[in-house]
This record gives sequence, structure tokens and C-alpha cells, in this order.
Amino acid sequence: MTLLDALGIDQALRPLGLSRDAEGLSSRVGRDTVYWALTDARYPATIVGPDGRPQIIDRNPAPAHASAQTSSYGALIARLRAQQGPDADAAWLDRELEAAVRTKAVLLVEVGMPDGSTRELLLEASGLGGGRLRGRDRAADVERTLPVKSIRSARVVDGSAP
Repeated sequence: MTLLDALGIDQALRPLGLSRDAEGLSSRVGRDTVYWALTDARYPATIVGPDGRPQIIDRNPAPAHASAQTSSYGALIARLRAQQGPDADAAWLDRELEAAVRTKAVLLVEVGMPDGSTRELLLEASGLGGGRLRGRDRAADVERTLPVKSIRSARVVDGSAP
């Protein structure tokens, strides 16, 4: 069996659609794809240029207009940030609270009170649902339920804090 016969029946090369012709094997896919498929399958392969000399190609070439693409991202990022509103902050807080409940973390929670003041509570997060956060208040040693919409901020603290 010749190398061409082996290439023709190799299942790893089946997506190339190699077919036998008078000069050897041909494929319907591009030369770079054939080259990399052959080298990945551990066959000896070389790309030959129009002048008959071997060529070296890069598997993941950089885009030709990299600087133009980078500048267009800045405009996109600015538009996305302009559309960001208070809902994004609320979604971020919800994700933080969910993660704290999953890990039973101790949180320092800043809560907005009805009179407009704020209060900080040290809570061991135990549950989140129905728009409320449940947790044990370490200072008062009681279970508290706080409306999530009243929570201004929450951060995880070391579990050994008072």
C-alpha cells in the first residue's frame, strides 16, 4: 500500500474529501486546511509555493487590520456602557448575594433604612428568595430577613470578624 492509498482511506482525513485523480489526490478544501489536517494526523506535509520552493505558514495569523478592529471596539464599549443603568448594578448585587448564600459566606451588608439613613449589618447568609436575603445577624445573634431592594452594598468579609 502506498502513502497515497493510506491517505485516501484514513478516517481522520475524511472531512477533507480526498479523491484519487491522475496526479495523486485532490480535495475540495483549501491548501492550508489540507496541510494542517495532514500535519495533525502526523503525515509528512509541505506547502510548495508557485516558484517550487517550500513555504512556511502560520497556523493562526494575526488579522491584517488589527489596529482598525481595536479602535472599533472602543466605540462599541462606550455604547454598551452608555446603555448600562441601575438594572446592571442590581443584577450584579443579586449574583453576589446568590454566591454568598451558596458558600454560606459572612457578609457586611449596607442597608438603606426607611428614614433615609443606612446601617451596616454583619450577616451569615443563609437564603435568598422572593426578593429577600436571610441571614444570622452576628451582632444581635438573631435571624434577619432583608429586602434586597433595600441593600445598598454587600461584601464578603473574613468569617472570624466580630
